[in-house]
Amino acid sequence: CTNDEMNTDFSIKPQPNFPENFIPIYSRVKLMRSKIVTPVDTVGCAMLPITVNEKFGILKDDIRPQDYRLQLLMALMLSSQTKDETNAKAMHNVMKYCIEEMNYPRGIVLESLLKIDEEVLDSLIHPVGFHSRKAKYVKLTVQKLLEEFDSDVPTDIQGLISLPGVGPKMGFLTLQKAWGVVGGIGVDVHVDRLCKMWKWVDPNKCKTPDHTRKELEKWLPHELWYEINP
Repeated sequence: CTNDEMNTDFSIKPQPNFPENFIPIYSRVKLMRSKIVTPVDTVGCAMLPITVNEKFGILKDDIRPQDYRLQLLMALMLSSQTKDETNAKAMHNVMKYCIEEMNYPRGIVLESLLKIDEEVLDSLIHPVGFHSRKAKYVKLTVQKLLEEFDSDVPTDIQGLISLPGVGPKMGFLTLQKAWGVVGGIGVDVHVDRLCKMWKWVDPNKCKTPDHTRKELEKWLPHELWYEINP
């Protein structure tokens, strides 16, 4: 890694509580990440509603904000232990069924998910890991959104993690992308593994991704909380 690479678009000032290797490693990863397009950039959960809607002729500017938020939440719920490409196929299957079989022109909306049969939903998302459990969680979640959250995605982490199958990682990522609120770091298995490997957190103390999140939030500058996951 050359000095030019180290200084590329990286303005974080060193802090006394930074791990010694943080800035060199983070700078290099940020540079590398800027030069490649990965599946998460096109079919990751934040982009998936836009990508899937386009397949059915619904352009980005025509997606209702509440539909984007719901589709984002659903994509995150289906994404655990599942590749982005597989998750995209599952979301496409549900969108197609809602439009063509249930006659909802906007596809995945609260009304269509409330009416879709759980067994049908399970079959449509079959490629994803733990599909039966996730189908149940989606059905329970949309009912709870209707009854307790004015038919929309919750605006705080407490509301989000009260939904079936939604943990802190999904909750904080939903807040970031749905509402523009950076209330915590979205630590998935990759962030968890790399932070332990680089000793940014103590691997002996951080047994779960949520342990890693809490340790990172003690020293990582807030302005990096949004970007560290991608």
